[in-house]
Amino acid sequence: MLIHTAKSVREDFIEAVEIGRRFPPALPKMPQTLWPEIVRTSSELYAAEYKKSTQVVTATEMKRYETIASWVTFIHEEYVRRILWMIALGYPGWKIAKRLIPVVRLSASTINRKANAAFALIAEKLNSGQTPPLPIIK
Repeated sequence: MLIHTAKSVREDFIEAVEIGRRFPPALPKMPQTLWPEIVRTSSELYAAEYKKSTQVVTATEMKRYETIASWVTFIHEEYVRRILWMIALGYPGWKIAKRLIPVVRLSASTINRKANAAFALIAEKLNSGQTPPLPIIK
Protein backbone atom coordinates (compact mmCIF):
# COMPACT_ATOMS: atom_id res chain seq x y z
CA MET A 1 0.00 0.00 0.00
CA LEU A 2 1.29 3.43 -0.93
CA ILE A 3 1.95 5.70 2.03
CA HIS A 4 1.09 9.33 1.27
CA THR A 5 2.85 12.27 2.90
CA ALA A 6 2.09 15.97 2.67
CA LYS A 7 5.08 16.35 0.35
CA SER A 8 3.97 13.52 -1.95
CA VAL A 9 0.43 14.94 -2.11
CA ARG A 10 1.88 18.35 -3.04
CA GLU A 11 3.94 16.69 -5.80
CA ASP A 12 0.82 14.88 -7.03
CA PHE A 13 -1.03 18.20 -7.31
CA ILE A 14 1.89 19.63 -9.31
CA GLU A 15 1.70 16.56 -11.57
CA ALA A 16 -2.05 17.13 -12.05
CA VAL A 17 -1.41 20.74 -13.06
CA GLU A 18 1.18 19.61 -15.61
CA ILE A 19 -1.28 17.09 -17.04
CA GLY A 20 -4.04 19.70 -17.08
CA ARG A 21 -1.91 22.08 -19.13
CA ARG A 22 -1.81 19.54 -21.93
CA PHE A 23 -5.60 19.19 -22.18
CA PRO A 24 -7.08 20.29 -25.48
CA PRO A 25 -9.17 23.46 -25.49
CA ALA A 26 -12.59 23.03 -23.92
CA LEU A 27 -14.52 24.45 -26.87
CA PRO A 28 -13.79 23.66 -30.48
CA LYS A 29 -13.24 26.63 -32.75
CA MET A 30 -16.44 27.25 -34.64
CA PRO A 31 -16.69 29.26 -37.86
CA GLN A 32 -17.99 32.84 -37.66
CA THR A 33 -18.38 32.76 -33.87
CA LEU A 34 -14.85 33.58 -32.76
CA TRP A 35 -12.15 35.98 -33.82
CA PRO A 36 -10.06 34.78 -36.74
CA GLU A 37 -6.75 33.18 -35.97
CA ILE A 38 -3.86 35.63 -35.72
CA VAL A 39 -1.43 35.44 -38.59
CA ARG A 40 2.08 35.39 -37.14
CA THR A 41 5.10 36.92 -38.82
CA SER A 42 8.11 34.78 -39.57
CA SER A 43 10.11 36.50 -36.83
CA GLU A 44 7.40 35.71 -34.26
CA LEU A 45 7.29 32.11 -35.38
CA TYR A 46 11.08 31.88 -35.37
CA ALA A 47 11.27 33.33 -31.86
CA ALA A 48 8.79 30.66 -30.72
CA GLU A 49 6.54 33.23 -29.08
CA TYR A 50 3.51 31.23 -30.15
CA LYS A 51 3.50 27.49 -29.81
CA LYS A 52 0.60 25.02 -29.82
CA SER A 53 0.79 22.04 -27.53
CA THR A 54 1.44 18.87 -29.49
CA GLN A 55 1.48 16.54 -26.50
CA VAL A 56 -1.57 14.33 -26.10
CA VAL A 57 -2.98 13.32 -22.73
CA THR A 58 -3.20 9.54 -22.42
CA ALA A 59 -6.06 7.70 -20.77
CA THR A 60 -3.93 6.77 -17.75
CA GLU A 61 -2.89 10.40 -17.29
CA MET A 62 -6.54 11.48 -17.54
CA LYS A 63 -7.50 8.95 -14.86
CA ARG A 64 -4.62 10.12 -12.67
CA TYR A 65 -5.74 13.75 -13.08
CA GLU A 66 -9.32 12.88 -12.13
CA THR A 67 -8.13 10.96 -9.07
CA ILE A 68 -5.93 13.80 -7.82
CA ALA A 69 -8.59 16.42 -8.54
CA SER A 70 -11.11 14.45 -6.48
CA TRP A 71 -8.83 14.68 -3.43
CA VAL A 72 -9.70 18.37 -3.17
CA THR A 73 -13.16 17.41 -1.91
CA PHE A 74 -11.57 16.38 1.40
CA ILE A 75 -11.07 20.12 2.05
CA HIS A 76 -14.26 21.97 2.99
CA GLU A 77 -13.15 25.61 2.65
CA GLU A 78 -13.24 26.81 -0.94
CA TYR A 79 -10.42 29.33 -0.48
CA VAL A 80 -8.11 26.59 0.85
CA ARG A 81 -8.86 24.56 -2.29
CA ARG A 82 -7.86 27.58 -4.36
CA ILE A 83 -4.66 27.90 -2.34
CA LEU A 84 -3.75 24.26 -3.06
CA TRP A 85 -4.19 24.66 -6.81
CA MET A 86 -2.33 28.00 -6.85
CA ILE A 87 0.61 26.45 -4.99
CA ALA A 88 0.60 23.59 -7.51
CA LEU A 89 0.68 26.19 -10.29
CA GLY A 90 3.82 27.66 -8.72
CA TYR A 91 2.47 30.92 -7.29
CA PRO A 92 4.46 32.31 -4.35
CA GLY A 93 2.63 32.92 -1.08
CA TRP A 94 2.52 36.71 -1.41
CA LYS A 95 0.91 36.48 -4.85
CA ILE A 96 -1.70 34.03 -3.57
CA ALA A 97 -2.45 36.42 -0.70
CA LYS A 98 -2.88 39.28 -3.15
CA ARG A 99 -5.26 37.29 -5.36
CA LEU A 100 -7.36 36.12 -2.40
CA ILE A 101 -7.94 39.61 -0.96
CA PRO A 102 -11.58 39.77 -2.24
CA VAL A 103 -12.28 36.42 -0.53
CA VAL A 104 -10.18 36.44 2.63
CA ARG A 105 -7.20 38.40 3.99
CA LEU A 106 -4.26 36.14 4.80
CA SER A 107 -0.52 36.64 5.03
CA ALA A 108 1.90 34.56 2.97
CA SER A 109 3.02 32.59 6.04
CA THR A 110 -0.61 31.81 6.96
CA ILE A 111 -1.24 30.65 3.41
CA ASN A 112 1.75 28.30 3.56
CA ARG A 113 0.63 26.99 6.97
CA LYS A 114 -2.93 26.36 5.73
CA ALA A 115 -1.64 24.67 2.57
CA ASN A 116 0.69 22.39 4.52
CA ALA A 117 -2.15 21.48 6.88
CA ALA A 118 -4.46 20.76 3.94
CA PHE A 119 -1.86 18.60 2.18
CA ALA A 120 -1.29 16.71 5.46
CA LEU A 121 -5.06 16.24 5.93
CA ILE A 122 -5.42 14.82 2.42
CA ALA A 123 -2.47 12.46 3.03
CA GLU A 124 -3.96 11.35 6.35
CA LYS A 125 -7.36 10.62 4.79
CA LEU A 126 -5.78 8.73 1.87
CA ASN A 127 -3.63 6.66 4.24
CA SER A 128 -6.69 5.76 6.33
CA GLY A 129 -8.36 4.40 3.19
CA GLN A 130 -11.10 7.00 2.89
CA THR A 131 -12.46 7.78 -0.53
CA PRO A 132 -13.14 11.39 -1.51
CA PRO A 133 -16.76 12.43 -0.97
CA LEU A 134 -18.86 13.20 -4.00
CA PRO A 135 -19.07 16.94 -4.68
CA ILE A 136 -22.37 18.62 -3.86
CA ILE A 137 -23.84 20.20 -6.99
CA LYS A 138 -25.77 23.35 -6.21
